Parts: sequence; structure tokens; C-alpha cells
Amino acid sequence: MDVKTYFDKMADTWDEDILPIDEVRRCIVFLSGVKEHTRVLDVACGTGAMFVALQEKNLEHITAIDVSEKMAEIAKNKVKDNPLFDVRCGDFF
Repeated sequence: MDVKTYFDKMADTWDEDILPIDEVRRCIVFLSGVKEHTRVLDVACGTGAMFVALQEKNLEHITAIDVSEKMAEIAKNKVKDNPLFDVRCGDFF
């Protein structure tokens, strides 16, 4: 099974399997050096697990991309009315 097929298969229950670890996500954003008022590219965004922590940084724009159509669709639905986000399905090299 290839990566895209695996994540398409797991997408519907992915968020159920993730523990609410908001502080860990905030630490990841902090340690990554993301600065306020910048643009961020979230590669392999999955279902958007990092979106809340990223929004807290007062960013200019977030482009999120995932190879799985289903993961990207779930992520897009989480921020569908938020102009800060541009969620796309695609591969990134």
C-alpha cells in the first residue's frame, strides 16, 4: 500500500486516535521558530492537527498541503471560513 492510499484509508478516524496534546503542539510551533506576521507552509498537514497552535502565532497566512485527498478535505473543512488558511491536496518535493 502506498502512502497516499494509507492516509486516505486512515483519514476518517485519524483525529479520534490523536490525544489532545495542545501544549505539545504549541511547543512544536515555538521550537520551530515561527515568527508572528509571517507566512507558513504546513507540509503533510494531515487533518490539520497543528492549525490551532499555528493560529495562536498571529500569522499572515498559512498554506497547508497533504498528499491524501481525504486528509486535506478534513483539514479544509476545519478552516473553511478562515481566510488565514489555504489548504491544498498535493505532493511536495
